[in-house]
Amino acid sequence: MQLKHAFLASSYGTPGQRFRLTAHAGGPRRLFAPGERWAILTAHNQHGVRQESAHNEWQQRLLEQSLSGFDCQAAVNGEGEWAEASLLVRGITLRQACDLGNQFAQAAVLWGSGQRAALVWCGPEDSSDQTGFSSRMERFWVCPSKATHTVTTQQPPLRSESW
Repeated sequence: MQLKHAFLASSYGTPGQRFRLTAHAGGPRRLFAPGERWAILTAHNQHGVRQESAHNEWQQRLLEQSLSGFDCQAAVNGEGEWAEASLLVRGITLRQACDLGNQFAQAAVLWGSGQRAALVWCGPEDSSDQTGFSSRMERFWVCPSKATHTVTTQQPPLRSESW
């Protein structure tokens, strides 16, 4: 329950365009086009447990390599001491996002279509159906946040290619 609270209390997105998860539609300002598939992915702090920064940076580089060919933007999960470098990945399917979340030992991934978002829980206690999708998915709306964040870690430039 504590981890879920942390995910719901956090803001997400690019440093200049932050959002939060809410139970109700967030108003007229749209952050994503209707039907646009996207995910917020990170390789930091596996299983929700703080890791050494060198390990996090190495894992994040591996994630970036795994996403070559996708349209990615540098993003940030959370704020303060729990701010994590992440990627806003456009055009990714739910299955691809979940597979990467599991590959990089994440507690959850954030996947969306338009202004709808799903917090999808990953991990060994994952209860999947025959299709391989997690049945532990919680649906929310994306609501623009007033929070801003400056990325303080050095990150290599990301490839921005669509397929």
